[in-house]
Amino acid sequence: LFPPLEHATPVKRWIGFRPRSVEGDAPHIGRIAGTNVWLAYGHYRNGILLTPVTAQLIADEVIAK
Repeated sequence: LFPPLEHATPVKRWIGFRPRSVEGDAPHIGRIAGTNVWLAYGHYRNGILLTPVTAQLIADEVIAK
């Protein structure tokens, strides 16, 4: 697709690791107690699909606080 890269040597590699929660049933979404830091992680391979609902959950919680 891109001939200039045909003989190029990669300098970095990334495996595309997508972590999931230990339970494997739902991501972790919430605030770190005593801070203004919110986390949303553990979506596994559904991260891009769950982005709108995750954003809405966090927005609702931020507004409620």
